[in-house]
Amino acid sequence: MALRIFGKTRVPSMDVVVTGKRMVPLNDLPKKGICYSKTHLRRLYESDRFPKPFKLSPRKLVWWESELDAWLAEKERESAEESA
Repeated sequence: MALRIFGKTRVPSMDVVVTGKRMVPLNDLPKKGICYSKTHLRRLYESDRFPKPFKLSPRKLVWWESELDAWLAEKERESAEESA
């Protein structure tokens, strides 16, 4: 899904809604409060402790925002249970 602009091909902004879902690229994870390194993220998703990303292009990993939101909500619940 690339756009042609002035003869150049570029990937659309992650703000574009695709099939009613938003994509979040790696560099936007800190905006959601997820400030892990690439290496730590890889360890987490390879051990099924973080949502798995998918490749939008050969060098661009993205996550579905809804999966990240669900993961964050689960972390919030776990934290509330530990403090109770």
